[in-house]
Amino acid sequence: MSISTKKGDGGRTRLLSGEEVLKSSSRTDAYGDLDEAVSVMGLARSLSGVDRISEHLHEIQKTCFLIGAELAASPAAAAGLRERLGEDHLNSLEELGHALEEEVDLPPVFIIPGGTTASAALDIARTVIRRVERKVVALATEEGNGFSNPVILPWLNRLSDILFLLARLEEKSGGMDYDRVR
Repeated sequence: MSISTKKGDGGRTRLLSGEEVLKSSSRTDAYGDLDEAVSVMGLARSLSGVDRISEHLHEIQKTCFLIGAELAASPAAAAGLRERLGEDHLNSLEELGHALEEEVDLPPVFIIPGGTTASAALDIARTVIRRVERKVVALATEEGNGFSNPVILPWLNRLSDILFLLARLEEKSGGMDYDRVR
């Protein structure tokens, strides 16, 4: 079996539902950027020397695949997916955020990314997730009531906070002080 099907050579692709769309559509743009974020999280995970950060990232990556499947399906097809992002996923992410906030003392200033290689990768993942969030807002606006999962946007919003906190925890674990904008 070859990875190259040559079916996308004309600038079109198929959603999970079989519907053909342009590769530049809002939907493919959103799940393509999510794929980028998952890859950058993989880079951060491979660079992290902190097991629990790696474990959190691995779980987050798996959850991102649920979102990716929803974004890669028409709203009608997304309703039929075996597993979808739900309130339990959002609650778990919020609980993680609260726990990390207890551990990471954040100064009331801007922090310059790059304290460690792993924290820099986490900050890149955070900015890509912010872009995904904007793309999902555009998709939801474009599709109106056709965008079916109201948990995706809050989950992405919390995820960017989590990635910021994990980056700071990575720096703290490496004995780094925050590089601050004064």
